[in-house]
Amino acid sequence: MTVHPLADQAAALRSETLRFARGAYGHDLMGRFLDDGQSFTMPARWSALDQPEQVRRILSAMDRRVAGGDTFAMSAPIVDAVKAVAQDRQVRLPLTEDLLPSPSGMLVAETPLCDLQQGWTMSFITWGPPLEGFGPGVHLTWWGAPPEGQSGETMPCIPDFDLHLPFAPFVDARLVHTDVPSAYLYSQVPLRTVVASWYAVSSTAVETIEHRPQPLLGRALAAQKAKRRSVRVVEAAAAQPVAKAIIEQSTALSATLSEKYGPGEAGGITSAAPTPPSASHGVFDRVRDGDLDPDLRHVAAKYRAASDYWHRLEAGIEQAYPGVFARLEEDRARRHGEWPSWCWMPSILVSARLMQWYDAPTRQAEWDGSRVAAVGAYLSRGRHALLGAIDLPPGLPTDPAPVGLETRMPASGVGLILRDGDQPDHHVIAHVDYRKDNPEGELALVTNYGRAAGGFRDLTRLTLFLTGTTMTAAVRATQEYYDWAAAQNGQKDVPSWDDADCAAAAATLGYYMAPLMAACAPDVTPVDAAGFTGRTEPASWPPEPGLLSEMRLWLVPTPRPS
Repeated sequence: MTVHPLADQAAALRSETLRFARGAYGHDLMGRFLDDGQSFTMPARWSALDQPEQVRRILSAMDRRVAGGDTFAMSAPIVDAVKAVAQDRQVRLPLTEDLLPSPSGMLVAETPLCDLQQGWTMSFITWGPPLEGFGPGVHLTWWGAPPEGQSGETMPCIPDFDLHLPFAPFVDARLVHTDVPSAYLYSQVPLRTVVASWYAVSSTAVETIEHRPQPLLGRALAAQKAKRRSVRVVEAAAAQPVAKAIIEQSTALSATLSEKYGPGEAGGITSAAPTPPSASHGVFDRVRDGDLDPDLRHVAAKYRAASDYWHRLEAGIEQAYPGVFARLEEDRARRHGEWPSWCWMPSILVSARLMQWYDAPTRQAEWDGSRVAAVGAYLSRGRHALLGAIDLPPGLPTDPAPVGLETRMPASGVGLILRDGDQPDHHVIAHVDYRKDNPEGELALVTNYGRAAGGFRDLTRLTLFLTGTTMTAAVRATQEYYDWAAAQNGQKDVPSWDDADCAAAAATLGYYMAPLMAACAPDVTPVDAAGFTGRTEPASWPPEPGLLSEMRLWLVPTPRPS
């Protein structure tokens, strides 16, 4: 085996990646990512650990994939072929296990594989077996290199995106669909680039020769206890034959899978990506703000902020509990009629499922269950959100009774965008929960209190029994129940609420519920914000049942403050 420049490039990056996974810089950076709300693919039981331990386990798994796997280096003509195929979204790229060049490893490209965000480019990829709790597939990470002149502190590349990628017959929709929202493009093209690279490496149009890196790099990898320190350099004389081979192979594989699993959309293969990789902004995409009426630009900004935030909650839950929303929907269908139709699923049952399916600790499952139930209700009939946008005439009740709200809500769960002057908007999800000891139902509001950086576990849950003749009476009934429950649990000196306390709490809940109460009032018709722009056909109120891949915003007349 001889020394090859690409082998040196790949070996050097492998050594740097191991240093990153084992050193203080990697731990600090991954901790900052988690602080900023970024989620990583990990087993459900890890989510109950404190952040330093989560980071340690994420990096240890990364270390094992890089230290124990094979290393590949891909020449520039093959990179050109891969990029051409990845960007042609008419080409389907289903993934099967035999397309992986090795069970775990690292693939380095001679030139950037594709563009990422903000001038960054994809430099290399790492992969390995799925983590505990995930189905058949591969754990994939792609790594970004900064724009020229902005080199990293101690590492030339950093992890940009990680996910569990299933094997066929489950196929990630980004690999086979062309009709995806524009926001898919950030992760769709990189993901297709990775899979096209695996196709290329396994094709007959390339030549693979094993090379040793220079002795200095070999000794560094030996000191890091890296296995199989040679590099498989994959080369081709021209891009076109490689691109042709990839397309022929993917076409044949798609046909085989379609024949085996039945015809239909995407070859009859079930999509395993119910949660989009990023939130779609549709007609409210930032690049289109310039041709919006000035009065609607603030609506577009609020749409983007809310859509991004709730998508991050959804993705964070899917990372902590892989496939949980699909499994809960199946469970709901099997248990139809066991609770009122106005409840998506009782949060106490969701908690039980987290313990049963994911072995979540009891206290963690109890906390997470109410938050998962809220987001699940929001997703179940489409991602609908309400924004108080137009003042109603004065004279409406200032302390409206919430009785019957559960039957008047436009969907199982709805998002509420609450304006707070110059402060960040409050993002709330409202849904009606059910317990056998309270058959009237209770309104649950999960809110971030205007803090956009937290994850789903940082949500606060407010509860209101749907009873009484006024909001204040409902607050009193709710508080009396929780005082009684606290006493039953042995809590002493439970403070009692007087009329002033209940009225103050009712006023706060009234602020949180204003768009919802207005949307549920008679003779009030919310307006589809996207249709109001004139860029799309307006939807009618109330919203039709059905799943939406992007949030739909409704402008709701709300009472003026008294």
